[in-house]
Amino acid sequence: YSDNIINLILKNKLIYKPEQNIVFYNDNGENISSETKIDLFDTNVLYDGDCYGKYLPSDGKTISMGSNTYNKGFVIYDDHSLFGDGDGYALFDLQGKYSKMTFEVGRTNEYEKQDVTLKVYLNNEYVEEYSLSAQTPPVQLTINLNYANDMRIELTGGSRVKYGFVNVILHY
Repeated sequence: YSDNIINLILKNKLIYKPEQNIVFYNDNGENISSETKIDLFDTNVLYDGDCYGKYLPSDGKTISMGSNTYNKGFVIYDDHSLFGDGDGYALFDLQGKYSKMTFEVGRTNEYEKQDVTLKVYLNNEYVEEYSLSAQTPPVQLTINLNYANDMRIELTGGSRVKYGFVNVILHY
């Protein structure tokens, strides 16, 4: 249908967001297309992985990256030492609900200073990767989730290193 015809019938109560491919119906005329955000740890989205760990304020543990210390986030480590577990990854059950995820990521002040690659898989398909430098403070990243059902993020390229992920926000 033509958007002009539909807007005529519904008196301009539809708002189309092409970047999200979503149509909003608004009965009151207010702006409803603003994005909704939720803290990762207010959900059960992060559910499993290998060579990873969660940090919550109730645990009393912290993540130190650069000059800051955080009490909420998660870490992924890469351990290719003699008895190490190899590349680390975290698994997310997104249930097709989220458009993107924003977070800060950086090398923790533990282990070695090694650059790594962060690989992103959506719906079991490789999507993109980011080069992470061990010599810089945490950086802000955005992963476009495109309403995928699941995600796997994986650290590769280090032999004994740990990277932290903090201020993780999911966007509807």
